Order: sequence, then C-alpha cells, then structure tokens
Amino acid sequence: GLIRVLIAVIPCAGIICLRGFNLITDWKVICTNEVVKKLVTVLLVVSVLLTPYIQLKTQCAFDLSGNQKSILKASEKYKKFLDGHTIYSSAGYSAIVFNYDLFDSSQYRRLQEINQLKKIPVGSAIVWDDFYTNESRIAHSNLLFDERFELLETFESADCMGYPNKSAVFMYKGEPAINWMVSDTLFSHGFEAISTTARKSEVFYSGTSSCYVDAVNPYSPGLIMKAGSAPLILPATIRISAMFNPTQIPFDKNMHAQFVASLTHNGVDYFWQSFDVDNMLRNNKTWENVSFKLLIPAAKDTADVLKIYIWNPHKTGIYVDDLLIEQLQEKD
Repeated sequence: GLIRVLIAVIPCAGIICLRGFNLITDWKVICTNEVVKKLVTVLLVVSVLLTPYIQLKTQCAFDLSGNQKSILKASEKYKKFLDGHTIYSSAGYSAIVFNYDLFDSSQYRRLQEINQLKKIPVGSAIVWDDFYTNESRIAHSNLLFDERFELLETFESADCMGYPNKSAVFMYKGEPAINWMVSDTLFSHGFEAISTTARKSEVFYSGTSSCYVDAVNPYSPGLIMKAGSAPLILPATIRISAMFNPTQIPFDKNMHAQFVASLTHNGVDYFWQSFDVDNMLRNNKTWENVSFKLLIPAAKDTADVLKIYIWNPHKTGIYVDDLLIEQLQEKD
C-alpha cells in the first residue's frame, strides 16, 4: 500500500498486534524452561531488528522521488521569483519547496482549472510535473502550444532506480491578444471513403463512418503536401481539429493518442511536434472536439514534406471523425 495510507492505519494495527505480542511474552503459555525462554527472546529481538533492513530498500526509502527532485530543482531557481504568485500545480510536494498555502486560493489552485471557465489571476504561474499528469490532464506538450503561458524552464531528474521524471515552470502571460481568422482550408476528411480496416461504420460523428486508430492501424489518414505547394506558405500558423470518441482513456501518459505534425527533408524529420489528445478528453464513448493552433516553421526546401495526422501508440483504440486542418492569419 501507499505509505501515506499505511501511516494512518499503523497505530490501530499496532494495537491489534499487541494482543499477539502479549501472548508470546506470556511465558506460562509457551513453557517454563529458562533455556527455551531465552532462545525465544533472542529470536524475537533478532527478527525485529533484522526484518526492516531485509525488506527496506534503503536506497529508495530515504531518497526523494525523481518527481520531487525535479520540482526541488525548479524551486531552487524560481522560488524567490514566484514569491507572491498564484501557483497552479498538482504535486503536493511543490507546496513545501515553493512555500505556498494549499488552502489559500490566492496562493494555490489546481492545475486542471486552467482549462475550466475560471479567470486566471494576473501574476499566476504553473509548476507542472509529469508524475501527476493523469490527475491534472495537462500535458507538457500541450502547455507549449497554449498561448496564455510561457515556458521558463524544464527540469529533469531520475529516481533511485534511474527512471527519469520531468517538471517545468510556466508563467501566465494573459489571454491571447491576437484574433485569428481562417485564410484557407488545407485538408478536410470525414473518413467516408478510406479503404483500410480502420474505416468503421458502426460508430461515427457525421456521415456514415469514422476512422478507428489502434495498434493495428496506429496512423490515421492525414495531410501530406510539399512545403512549397500553394496555398501554404511557411512559416504559417495552422489550426488542427477533429472529433474523438475514445473506447477508453489510457492511464499511461506515454501511450496517449496524439496529433502529430512534421517536416521532412530528404526523408529525415527536422521538425516534429505532438499534441496530446487523450488529456483533452473527459469521457469514454462520447464525441468531443479537440483543436489546437500550431506554428509551422519555415521549411529548408520547397520540396520538403509536411505531414499532419493522428497517431495512437496504445492498443486501446479511438474513433476519429471530421479531421480539419486550416491555415490562419491575423485579423486586421
């Protein structure tokens, strides 16, 4: 069990164990032989002393987790800088090292609230960590695309077993000041005519079919075009959106369905960005829209290939419908 749970029940468990301990130490019940008494006593003492050292992994038990180490690194650099800010976080340890009050809403708020219809105070910051991603449903890659926040720095540390963990500090810049408008539609697909086994007619959002992306078909149909093809002129800001219906939202944060955009030069990717889809979904077996804006950088060559598609590395499938890719421009 979790240590924080065991700590709460150990006192009660100790009282129950005392009954057995009293029975053992009642020598009249065991025997009256002095040699046997001494032998039993020695065995009891040795077992009590040795058992913790046999079962306890001292390398890990008295060490911070990788998650805590990375947050500690962040606090050592940004604690003073963020003093007086409202911190959005999911990790309880960050309250200790950044010294904010978990019960004061002017000092702390839950990270998932940044995607709720609640006003984010001026002077807010995010202390993000990858351990509690499933609680907050906020992915590091998605924060990088969020125009409201600016990445200050990312920190990485390993736990006692060598497994890496990551944390990051983001500053709140305010609500987006740019008003965007659609200048052109680059790609639109309702998955009505795909010939692969990914086409499913039993579940769909519009039309008569959808695309099922799973371990058998991990990649959806998508946009494939040369960087110099009209109407696309790079660099460009685009909006990617689709309807999603998950059969199950995987717990493993490293196996989530994602939007992927890449630029390839002579068969080698030099730009690759992903946006976590599963972290934006709230329910299983329900259609939900996911969209995000992405700045595609300038291409190295007009013959370079731009690809945008949906990738699902998990064996649990997800239905996709109405994939739409639009080029945006600022309103005058």
